[in-house]
Amino acid sequence: MVPFNKVIVNVLLAQENLISTHLFQLSLEQEKIPSKLIPALSFMRIDEQSEPDKEFIAQNLKRVLSSHNACNLYITQGFIWQNPAGEIDNLARGGQR
Repeated sequence: MVPFNKVIVNVLLAQENLISTHLFQLSLEQEKIPSKLIPALSFMRIDEQSEPDKEFIAQNLKRVLSSHNACNLYITQGFIWQNPAGEIDNLARGGQR
């Protein structure tokens, strides 16, 4: 058996955010509420100090939103992003990082 490492744990923890936002988006579609799901991993990143990479976020969020400019409601995840290595990372909970 392969032991879990931080990368595997982060990927597993991210699934809750990914699945719940996808289900919420499907619910909005069923109710015919115009919206667009934009994955946080397509625009959210932290730097080496675990702080938001504001330049990366602004540039990529602008790119993502410009491809869906007819939409007024966007759904995304709130606890996941990419770390500097490009891996899925999660909001530190309980003071742990």
